[in-house]
Amino acid sequence: VVPKICEALQFAHNEGILHRDIKPENILVDVRGRVKIADFGIAKLVGDSQPETALTGSGGTLGTPHYMAPEQLEGRPVDGRTDIYALGLVLYEMATGTNPFLGRTPPSTIANILKLEAPSLRQYTPTAPAELDRILLKCLHKCPEERYQSARELLVDLRNLRRVPAESPGTSRAPEIESSLLRRFFSLAGESPYRRWETMHLGFVIWFVLQRYLVSRFWAVIAYKWCCI
Repeated sequence: VVPKICEALQFAHNEGILHRDIKPENILVDVRGRVKIADFGIAKLVGDSQPETALTGSGGTLGTPHYMAPEQLEGRPVDGRTDIYALGLVLYEMATGTNPFLGRTPPSTIANILKLEAPSLRQYTPTAPAELDRILLKCLHKCPEERYQSARELLVDLRNLRRVPAESPGTSRAPEIESSLLRRFFSLAGESPYRRWETMHLGFVIWFVLQRYLVSRFWAVIAYKWCCI
């Protein structure tokens, strides 16, 4: 789903449209996994010379401060990298379950976005892949020049992330905990003795079942002959 979100955003940017209000409520996924970016109510065409502002005439916020990039909050020029910041924040929230800049009030949230750096994913999710951490923190750079310069660049890294093995090279897996006391005992002498014991045990079970079957058939034949006498 995440790569499809990037594709949808890239499509909008290719058409010269900046969304400017990327947030979870505006990302729709249907039952077939198709992604749609909704609510282009405050979208802007690339190259529009209209002055930027994060406030409406009545003093309200134009957009959703929780997911706004610093330049958008400060009324500086915006471009596709502004949407990438917001998308990175949405993905960060998906990965950790929290918005790192969320304050107790809207003004405190805005102050956090302008001043604080997003912490590593591993503060919330210790098992988060290091590469995913790098990707999302790059999206959330305060300076647009240090972010991904296009949704396509972000898409390439996300797709490559899916090809990275779950375990980094050089890391060793924890030994599997044996569920059988007998297996632990035989593991002291190596795997082969245990395998031989397993084979003998299986052979014994098969032999025992076969003997029971032959004995039951024998007594069935004897009983039938006595009945016929």
